[in-house]
Amino acid sequence: MQPSIDLDLALLRHFGLTSTPDMLGQDLAPILEDDTPVRDAAIFGYHGRAVNVTGGRYVHIRGISGGNNAPLFDYTLMPTHMKDRFTPGELRADCVAVHDGFMFTKGCPVLKIGLAAETQVNRFLAVQRESMRNALYDTVADPTQSQPIDDADPESRMPELLIREMRRCDAAAEQYQRLALPE
Repeated sequence: MQPSIDLDLALLRHFGLTSTPDMLGQDLAPILEDDTPVRDAAIFGYHGRAVNVTGGRYVHIRGISGGNNAPLFDYTLMPTHMKDRFTPGELRADCVAVHDGFMFTKGCPVLKIGLAAETQVNRFLAVQRESMRNALYDTVADPTQSQPIDDADPESRMPELLIREMRRCDAAAEQYQRLALPE
């Protein structure tokens, strides 16, 4: 579920190197040898959309809680989006602040760039309708995740798992608000 952070550790092991203390990934070698799980939970998703968590059998999709997908910020040292530059409006003094950084920035401050409400709505309007709903899937009974289920037991546990993993990954504080989760 978080393969990109796991590949680093597999490569390090392959070359006889050890990981740094702040690496969150897990070496995938045990899975290849005997199906031993390397973690009990993983979060995944795309910036500005729903955040998903799995504990193995179930996948919980946590949709955004508000119609305008706020609050939502970009944290960066490189003021560009994935495919284009930030607009001058996005880099106005009232939209940018210096943030102390996260554990993965190793104490280095970053720019916290607020997305103007009209920019957010335009950028995420197409995905918001899907990203606003919470859903739970049983991947054993429904491997293609085509039919959400209504099961109170895993449904009550999954948000706690999501919060735990978000804390472990040092998620930005506003993400909890955006997803209607307690910080």
